Amino acid sequence: MQSLAVHRSRTLIPQLVLHRPKTLAEACALLHRYGDDAAVIAGGIDVIGRMKLGAGPGHVVAVAGIADMRGISLAADGIRIGAAVTHREVETDALIRLRLPAISDYMSALGNIRIRCQGTIGGNLMADEPGYEVLPLLLLLDATLSFCDPANGATRAMSARDLARSGTSLRSLGLLTSISIPLSPISLVWNRELRPMMALVAGVQWSNGRAAAGGAVLVGAHRRAVWGPVLFDIYAEASNIRDAASALADRWVDGLPRPDLAGGPSPSYARRVAAVMLRRALSYAAAAA
Repeated sequence: MQSLAVHRSRTLIPQLVLHRPKTLAEACALLHRYGDDAAVIAGGIDVIGRMKLGAGPGHVVAVAGIADMRGISLAADGIRIGAAVTHREVETDALIRLRLPAISDYMSALGNIRIRCQGTIGGNLMADEPGYEVLPLLLLLDATLSFCDPANGATRAMSARDLARSGTSLRSLGLLTSISIPLSPISLVWNRELRPMMALVAGVQWSNGRAAAGGAVLVGAHRRAVWGPVLFDIYAEASNIRDAASALADRWVDGLPRPDLAGGPSPSYARRVAAVMLRRALSYAAAAA
């Protein structure tokens, strides 16, 4: 009988114990019990990728079956998205398409269809990779992240912007359970032409033809995506924003921390290119307003 070949990457996966908890309490208890030897898996893209290189944990806690980590619903503070929801589910959800269609458009341009169908919102965040683009979206939307503490099961919430500024390890915050997004209409513009080296996402909230608030996120020049407000001041009219896009972009760049990602673009190059990308994004947003 002819034997079936096994790809070398599969042979590198170490022995492990797979756990399938049904509740948050069970998942947190497992994470507390096994500590650093445990990894959370939902879609599995990042965790399984590391396992194929022989860097797998001894215990894998699969959370895709936990009801509290699934679903998209309307809540008092906006739209709640479970951490185990896939990119594709966000992209195609009727509630999001109705209330925050810019999110659907943004998600539809991430990766490819296989990645979007398998990858989860929580997995993308918890991987904490400099070039991943879910955190940038949540920074623009001023989202709040909810975690379950494995030690005692207590819940805690942290804004995405506070998280990005603090440099805190996401793993140290516990199990990410859900994300809450305020219901503030926003237009999004992104530039991914230089991926994977750099990318930029900008958002503008409009009110009666005027820019009420705005911000932009630079991806790839720092260890974690960096958000900064765009200060429109007297340029709030769409026509004025187009004319002043260069000045607005320069001021935004001046407010960013110095790029610090090892192996990334040089600080001078990153700042110069970031200003150009934001100028184009603001001009496009103003023209479409």
